[in-house]
This record gives sequence, C-alpha cells and structure tokens, in this order.
Amino acid sequence: MRNPFLVKLMLRVAESFSGSGLRFGERHAIAKRRSPRVFSCTIIAMFARRTGWNLSTNAFTHAVERHQHSGRQLFDLTASNPTRVGLQPEDPQLLQALANPQALDYDPQPRGLLAARDAVAGYYGQRGEKLDPSQIILTTSTSEAYSFVFRLLCNPDDEVLIPAPSYPLFEFLADVQDVRLVPYELIYDHGWQVDFYSLTKAITARTRAIILVNPNNPTGSFVQPHEREELNRICCDHDLALVVDEVFLDFNLGDRPSRSFATNQAALTFTLSGLSKISGLPQMKVAWLATTGPKQLASAALERLEVIADTYLSMNAPIQLAASELLLQRKNIQPLLLDRLRTNLAEFDDQLAKQKSSQRLQVEGDRHPRMDRREFVQCSARDDRARIDRSVPTLRRVPQSRPARRTRFRVSQLLQNALTA
Repeated sequence: MRNPFLVKLMLRVAESFSGSGLRFGERHAIAKRRSPRVFSCTIIAMFARRTGWNLSTNAFTHAVERHQHSGRQLFDLTASNPTRVGLQPEDPQLLQALANPQALDYDPQPRGLLAARDAVAGYYGQRGEKLDPSQIILTTSTSEAYSFVFRLLCNPDDEVLIPAPSYPLFEFLADVQDVRLVPYELIYDHGWQVDFYSLTKAITARTRAIILVNPNNPTGSFVQPHEREELNRICCDHDLALVVDEVFLDFNLGDRPSRSFATNQAALTFTLSGLSKISGLPQMKVAWLATTGPKQLASAALERLEVIADTYLSMNAPIQLAASELLLQRKNIQPLLLDRLRTNLAEFDDQLAKQKSSQRLQVEGDRHPRMDRREFVQCSARDDRARIDRSVPTLRRVPQSRPARRTRFRVSQLLQNALTA
C-alpha cells in the first residue's frame, strides 16, 4: 500500500505547478528547472492509483528483442495467434458475410441483435444445452464481459476469488474495476481439482463471486460434476455468483464430453465465451455473456446488465449480422486445432519418454495452437531449455526413493521443474 504521506506530498507538488498568480509561460519555465524526480512525483499524482502498474520493459522482452535484432531465427513457442501459425481461415463466405447490406441500418440493441444471439443460442443447442437468446448479452470480448460482471456485482475493494494457477490478465481486469482478487488453490492429485478448503477459507464479508476457468488456463483441467455441485452449494450458502470463463470449452482432449455452465440454475451464474477461441477468429471481436440461475436473481441481473451494455453499445452491426457464419467456422477450425494439439502432445510424450526424471501431469484440454511438429523438431537440442512453452503440459519431479505424493503447485515451481527436467 502506498505511503499516505508520500501521496499527500505528491499532490502538493502537483498543486504547486498550478502556479497561482503566474502565467503559463512562467510556470513552464519554473517546471523546466525542477528535477526529474519532481516530474515523476507529478506524473504519479496526476493519475488514478489503479493505473500504478510497473510499465518498465522486463528482461525477457529485452532478450527477445536482442535476439530478433541479431537476425537469428526465433522459434516462438508462446505464439497463440491462429492467423500467424498456419491456421488462417480461407473460406470466402466469411468475408461475404461481413458485407450484409442490413449493416447500413442503425439498430441499437443493448443485448445485441437478435439474429446474433439466436446464433449463440444455436451453438449451445448443438451441444445439447438449451439457452434462450434473452439470457445472452453480446460483448466485443470476454474481457469486456468481465468488466460488465465486475461492475454489476462489486463495489470498490470488494473481492472476487480466482483459481491459482490462473491467467495473469485477471489482475489488470480487476485493477481497472477497483476489485480485489483473492486466490484459491488448484491442487494436483491424480488430476487437477479445486481445493475447497482454501476456497472456503478465502471467503469474507466482501467476497462477491467465484471465478472458474473451464477448462482452466494453464492446467487444462475441466470442472468435474461433483465440483460443480459443491461450488453451487457454497455460492448459495454465501450469496455469491459464479463467473465461468469457457472460451476453451470445445478443446477437450479427454474421453468425457465437456459440459457448459451456461445452463446452470442452482446459483447465479455468468458464463463467458466468444469467437476468438471457439472459431479461431480473434480479429472478429465477438463474445457473449450468458446469465442463468434462480429466476428472480437472473432476471434482476439481466436488467442491470442491459443498462451497463446500453451505456457503451460496443457491438458493431456487420459483425453481429455475420455472427451465424462466423460461428459455423468452428466446424472447420476446431478439427485442425485439435489435430495439432494431439500431434504436439504426442511429440512431447516421445521426447519425455527418453528420460526418467520427470513425468507429464494428466491433461484434459489445451489452450493454444502452436507451431506444428515438423517445425518443433527442427529446433536444436542446445536451445530446448530456453524455449518453455506456456501451453506444454506441466512437468513434476518424481523422487525415485519414494512414490509421488500430493503436492501443492505454484507457477514458479512448475516452471522450475520444467527448466530442470
């Protein structure tokens, strides 16, 4: 927490720049003579505390830039842009769908055009899950959907529980909405699972919601049926909402079908997804927020969310009118993505089988398309340790003197294991 005395001092320095009785030119001349440290204090005082991020370039970025400037070839195993890894759509109907003449008519609908919401409801219907279009609000991204939910549920400094390990973007999404994130643990014991002890201990009077990522990023684990029941019970007991990110729901590498939370009725539930991952179209900026749960709660939430959405009206007409065609693209891209994921996983297992010090954790789903196997095997062995792919299934050390035991994992520990394997 920032020192209150320093904050007051910075504010006084900023006030001194107003220069009562001085013309702008005189104030500017005085300001030029002030030290850089004073300027730094003034900049900090000028902006909201929520934007006090460390904006300096980190060492890894500097290293990548040096490598690129050297002219040497770089194999970026963190690349996740489907349009840059050989998975760009070639269907001409996609572009034709964006040229719908109806886009010239302005029809501001806070929840989104009905045709687009029908298409989203149809996507869930094909999964065997019935969702009414009135329960869906369209957004330009799942990040925007998160901001809507945070604004709906949280007052400043209220708390939302997030899984650990999890996605680092959550910190920024919470910062800009004045929300505090409190972690609960995912543990590995013959598969990843929610540590309900740590979750219940994290609940306070200021807790407003529990975030789930289904499947989780980076563990690739789905929420299991018994976990769903327990989460619903906890939410009902503590008046909490479930916020479920399902952007990777369709990428199931396991044998059991993945089930969405979009029809969850036991607790107030906000299910987020979008075309970026489902159809491999991050450039099209179509996402949605489905609201379900006890009837009165869900209706009240939707009424308020409609006002929030109406304040921004961020969706554009051409994209909404093309939503049905864009969603159909998933039938072309998902088999390609899953084939690549399985190929990469097989390559990983082949490489892992050549040593005995580490084993791969169980994985149910994966998150990003990567360079294909042919490109991967071209990487020289001496550079392997420098290329840690965030989507590669995690490694753990297996002590040879005793069996593997229940372990609580941290992101730093996972990376350490991968680097030393």
